[in-house]
Amino acid sequence: MKSFFSAIVFFLLMSCSGNSVDDKNCRILLDIDFNHTENLNLHPLNGLFPGSAVTINVPNTRGVIIANTAGRYVAFDAADPNHTFNTCSVLTVDYPIGTCGCEDGNEFSLLDGAPIGNEDTLCPLKIYRVEVSGNLLQIFN
Repeated sequence: MKSFFSAIVFFLLMSCSGNSVDDKNCRILLDIDFNHTENLNLHPLNGLFPGSAVTINVPNTRGVIIANTAGRYVAFDAADPNHTFNTCSVLTVDYPIGTCGCEDGNEFSLLDGAPIGNEDTLCPLKIYRVEVSGNLLQIFN
């Protein structure tokens, strides 16, 4: 019985991978807890039709980009996670792309937060959780 238990533990340890999608280089943005609610019937979200995005001010963030992707809402931190914070690292939004204003001009998909084009852009946008309840949109991490 002892050897059976040892074999199970050995198998479990060997099946764990050292590879992780949690890249230490992508931890530039602070992970501050927040819970923010917006009314979908009020400005600026009342004009957030499918295929559009807006940036809103949320305390303790550089702003939050909310995109309506064919009726599904997604939210991302508005700062490029590949830079330490600088005024140029806040993204400008032209749906479906968010663009960093820094020299490298990193671009990101506002559908999933993935980097576009530049192979040196390692980190995707920091995504936040979104829940819709009636006419309220709750954004949190």
